[in-house]
Amino acid sequence: MSTDFKINPKYTFKSDGMSESELLYFSKFENSFVKNTIEESELYGNGEIIRQYCFYPKSFPIAMRNFHGISQWDFVTDHILRSPEKYIGLYSKRLVNDYELRTGKKAYHLQAPFAVYVKKNKIRKLPQAKGTIFFHAHSTYWTDKSSDTETIIAYLKNLPSTMQPVSISMFFVDIQKGRHKPYIEAGFPIYTSGSWKSKAFVHNFFEIIRNFEYCLSNEIGSHVFYCTVIGLKTTILNIKPTILSNTDYNSIASGRTINDHKQVQRVKSVFGEIKDHVTPEQRKIVEEELGITEGISLFRQSLIMYKAWGDFFLTRSVQKLKSIIKRLIGKA
Repeated sequence: MSTDFKINPKYTFKSDGMSESELLYFSKFENSFVKNTIEESELYGNGEIIRQYCFYPKSFPIAMRNFHGISQWDFVTDHILRSPEKYIGLYSKRLVNDYELRTGKKAYHLQAPFAVYVKKNKIRKLPQAKGTIFFHAHSTYWTDKSSDTETIIAYLKNLPSTMQPVSISMFFVDIQKGRHKPYIEAGFPIYTSGSWKSKAFVHNFFEIIRNFEYCLSNEIGSHVFYCTVIGLKTTILNIKPTILSNTDYNSIASGRTINDHKQVQRVKSVFGEIKDHVTPEQRKIVEEELGITEGISLFRQSLIMYKAWGDFFLTRSVQKLKSIIKRLIGKA
């Protein structure tokens, strides 16, 4: 792919946004992961964060399943409930309680990796931050969503001068689908933090958002919590996306839409109006959902991760030994 920039998965912020070639490059760049690691625990740079701050070797697979984002469902998703892993990490106490109640097994209440990254790197909204970053409701490989870009563009252009200029953040899947183009045609700078398999995702995300005073979105997502925790004034707009297709197993198995969850309704009520400051109610819910005040220490998480790896290594060694013995018996 030809580019007009130096190829580097780590982005350096520019106020005029990313070029088309940058958007395509960052949306397609993927890192490979260590063999036998639990991929969900690696996504969005989460694996890099916990390896660094839990002193866990890069060569070791992560054998503890940690949820990839900040779920606002009322209950743990089906893929976590069905997960065969013995060690499960979740970020809110309400989901830890739900998992333990429904499975009879233990889950660990962790600090969200992005919250750890923010704390360790002392990331805050920049003093010179200005304007608004709008997060377009994103699609996934399993759920295709469409937003009314005409209505959104008109809304964003009519925001008060104190919230201007406005830039757009889009998920890599929607960049690949070309859904950023109406915003470009309307004159908005566009950004993407990259593919979920990019280890630089977390760096790129905060490199971008710390330059803005406000965060707006037309859908709830992890970004609501990550933007608020560094000081952006965050609002969820009532311009709901349309689901074009949905093959997501968790969603189908739940029998609910995202807006059916009481937790989602609670968050939307707290973040439903534009404020000139981060409210105590917003800060409280962010701290709860990111495990900031109640999540276990990184030292304890490190011990659990090594224990999970030890169990994994022992199980694999026993399996290999049994296989060798079976072959030897077969040759006898």
